[in-house]
Amino acid sequence: MLAVACTYFRGNRHEDVAVFTVPDHRRHRLALACVNALCEDIAARDRTPSWNCSVRT
Repeated sequence: MLAVACTYFRGNRHEDVAVFTVPDHRRHRLALACVNALCEDIAARDRTPSWNCSVRT
C-alpha cells in the first residue's frame, strides 16, 4: 500500500480526513485519489468531509 486515507475524527455531521503517502511515492497524486474516494463515501452518507493539510519534511 502506497497511500491511504481514513476518517481521523467523526463528529455529529462532519468527518475529519487523514491521509498518508509513503515518502518515496509522494507527488504522484496518490493521496488525492484516496481522499477523493473517501470524500465521495462520506458525502454519500450525508456527512461533510473536512481536511487540513500539513506538510512534514
